[in-house]
Amino acid sequence: MRVQRLVHRLAAVASIVTPLLLALTAAHQMSWHDQTQRTTVLAEVALDRAGQITEQINHAFKSMHVYAPSQACSKAAVDFMRSVDLSSGLLQGVGYLTRNALQCSSLGSVPTHVGPPDFISASGTAFRRGRTLAEARRSPLLLVSNPEGYTALVHPDLLFSFDRTDTTQPEGIISDSTRDTILSRGATTFDWHNIPLDPRKDTDTFVESGHIVTWARSERWDHFAYAAVPRAAQTAQFWELAALLLPVGLLAGLACLFLTLRALASRGSLPALFRSALKRGEISTVYQPIVDMRSGEWVGAEVLGRWRRPNGELISPDIFVPIAEQHGLIRQLTNAVVTSALAELGATVAARRHFFLSINVTSTDLVAPDFAPGLIQLCLQHGIPPSAIHLEVTERIEVKLDAELDSIAMLRGAGFQVGIDDFGVGYSNLAYLEKLSLDYLKIDRAFVAGLARTSFGGQVIDHIIDIARTRRLEIIAEGVETQEQRAALVARGVFLAQGWLFAKALPATLLTEGLATLCPGLSEAPTVDAPVAPPVHLLTGTG
Repeated sequence: MRVQRLVHRLAAVASIVTPLLLALTAAHQMSWHDQTQRTTVLAEVALDRAGQITEQINHAFKSMHVYAPSQACSKAAVDFMRSVDLSSGLLQGVGYLTRNALQCSSLGSVPTHVGPPDFISASGTAFRRGRTLAEARRSPLLLVSNPEGYTALVHPDLLFSFDRTDTTQPEGIISDSTRDTILSRGATTFDWHNIPLDPRKDTDTFVESGHIVTWARSERWDHFAYAAVPRAAQTAQFWELAALLLPVGLLAGLACLFLTLRALASRGSLPALFRSALKRGEISTVYQPIVDMRSGEWVGAEVLGRWRRPNGELISPDIFVPIAEQHGLIRQLTNAVVTSALAELGATVAARRHFFLSINVTSTDLVAPDFAPGLIQLCLQHGIPPSAIHLEVTERIEVKLDAELDSIAMLRGAGFQVGIDDFGVGYSNLAYLEKLSLDYLKIDRAFVAGLARTSFGGQVIDHIIDIARTRRLEIIAEGVETQEQRAALVARGVFLAQGWLFAKALPATLLTEGLATLCPGLSEAPTVDAPVAPPVHLLTGTG
């Protein structure tokens, strides 16, 4: 009897303790999974951008070899540097460095002492971090020099563009051969010389210095990227989840195990969640007005996709767009955005002769055989003239130039306008512009942001304007947030823009209501000191 009572007591205790332990275990696994998923996405995004930058550095070095070191700072060489700089949108400039001084560059020709390199990689590439040049005093740059002295100038913000508002997020790019830090940000750094990495792996996650760290190695270049979150973040999430699961364990017993496993399964990888989101129709659209800065009239709107999960969580496009590109889901995402936009605003666009919608498309969309015919059919279905739909070719995915030509020719032949989005920060170059028939360019917000603060932003925009005018292309500026930026653009003959100075992204109902009004907060047209020759306005039909 005593043995039986003991067994019963143990069974009673087990019936209470077991669900509690299961709940705590599930809370730990879920919090660990969420935090490691976050570091993995951050590291992959940083590695992708570092690969793009390295590709452009490599191209710049090969291009500059046409000039011997003795001629590296000649007028012809400096002019050539500027053309190389313009075609390498992720570089701030290119130059020639010798005897620890930048002798000349595409930003200017005044020699600047930059000191010895912080380290030299196994390939002989020299890296100098945080160097301040006279031409960009507020923007410390990374200087990357090959053994011959040709040097690329890189702004760290273009690498860590995932979330520029959170500068405490530990992230970095490390030389794989020497384990020296190329670039990093955040309050915590790691001693990579003494951290063993499995050479058989391309990515892994570990705990170091109170952080969960994920690293990802480049398959092509001599670097790897890392991202980290404090272990305290996982602990805090663990207790939040435990507070929810423990009462369930006390009341539900074994049912808690079933629900916990189900909840854990439902918190799958972001790619799986995004696939489900596309099937469930969780992708919606908002619209940022495109404004004629001279009159304040809303002449168009860019269509922007949004992903809100059933629990109300809003996932940033900086997260789900790279996922769509990397996992073959970009066609489904584009279809969802196009279908939503035309359903919501088809009647409005059809009724307004000079109003247009700008829709982002990628190389993957353009080379799909059903894309152009399907888009034409959708416009016919909604009674929208193709001229009211502008397609902005994004360059996050490397373009398949030859395969795109027929699709773009078909679309432009049907009346669609085609332009390049974020011009200057992707794979675009002069050869790209020469081969594709285009209607307009969009100046990336990174250049507009520096327009009123530094001469560098103005120099880049002036180069873009020269290219556009030579090819009779319209120009639209993104990210206009101040009256100073607006005035500087209008003075240069750039009249179409979008940004928070005029309006944030709006739902379809608010966009429709605001079409007949001036942009909120828009003051009178800025004064221009000297007359400017207006560009040809292919979008608005005026000259």
